[in-house]
Amino acid sequence: MTITELVRQDAFAPSDILSNLRAELQRVIAERDSAEERAKRCGTEITRHRAVESECKRSLDDIGRRVAAAQHVLDELDEKRQAALELLLRSREEEDSVAKSFRAAQDSVAAALTKFTKEQKIWQDSESRVAKLHAEERERQRVLRQTMLHSLDRYLNLQVDRFYAAFDAQEQRAGALHAFEELKKARNVDPEVGRLCEQREELQKFLAEAVVSGVRDMLQESLKRIEDRLRLRFGTALITPPRKNDDPIEELLFYRGEDDKALFFLPIDLRLVRKIHG
Repeated sequence: MTITELVRQDAFAPSDILSNLRAELQRVIAERDSAEERAKRCGTEITRHRAVESECKRSLDDIGRRVAAAQHVLDELDEKRQAALELLLRSREEEDSVAKSFRAAQDSVAAALTKFTKEQKIWQDSESRVAKLHAEERERQRVLRQTMLHSLDRYLNLQVDRFYAAFDAQEQRAGALHAFEELKKARNVDPEVGRLCEQREELQKFLAEAVVSGVRDMLQESLKRIEDRLRLRFGTALITPPRKNDDPIEELLFYRGEDDKALFFLPIDLRLVRKIHG
């Protein structure tokens, strides 16, 4: 498994959570901005309704004064009673109309204040959620960085194991080849060794052709005794040497430092380093 595959596997879940978190953050920011804009419009509407309310109150006060003046004229001048009465009636009708407008303006102001309070709370809640989501985003980024560093550490440990396996296989192969060469030389110069090798080869041929289990067991027992005698003198000569490791190291990781130099991550066993330095 390559470092790219390992990082992709380990970082899939944190990356997916981070992507969903960022999408939620964008949505909440948009909701907050919309609530803020609506709150501003409510403030403008409140100002406009207050102006209407003030104008209606001034008009109502003025009409009240006119009603009082008409009533006074009616009381003092009976001859002008009819004209004053008509003026009174018109003024009262206008008074009722303006009073209705005033009450409507008051209701509009109250509704606008309620809406403003609601939108302001939505904006404050959204602001708080944005701060929480930013904090969670930073935490998820930290988790993602830790996950990637853990993946790098695991990869370097795997590389250490590969190095050790390569060196061990090479040593085993060299030892087996050396023992095999010693056996070949002894077979040519030592009659006893030559006889044992020939018996071993014949028994292997007979064993390959034997079908009766009792005969196979007898042949295997005889073959084992001969091979045990050869192993006493030549060790691992009868073991097939491990295959030569021709696979190159998959990849060496590096990054460019502040001085523009390439810095490589070497697969070193830290336990061995600690042991050396005490």
